[in-house]
Amino acid sequence: MATVTLAARVAKLEKTMETLMGRLQPHEPGRDDWKKSVGMFDGDDLMKRIDAQGAAIRRSEGRKARRG
Repeated sequence: MATVTLAARVAKLEKTMETLMGRLQPHEPGRDDWKKSVGMFDGDDLMKRIDAQGAAIRRSEGRKARRG
């Protein structure tokens, strides 16, 4: 009797694990998934510094390109 109960418990556990593992599998991104990232760095000081440095690099490269 205990073996049947154990087998049933193992079967239930295996089914639960199969469900959980299925949830962990990567999925194809949706068309509008990028919208979730909009605004996620608002007010972040590190991102402000990164943006400022990127803008400085673009300005410098723009000046170099115009000079030839």
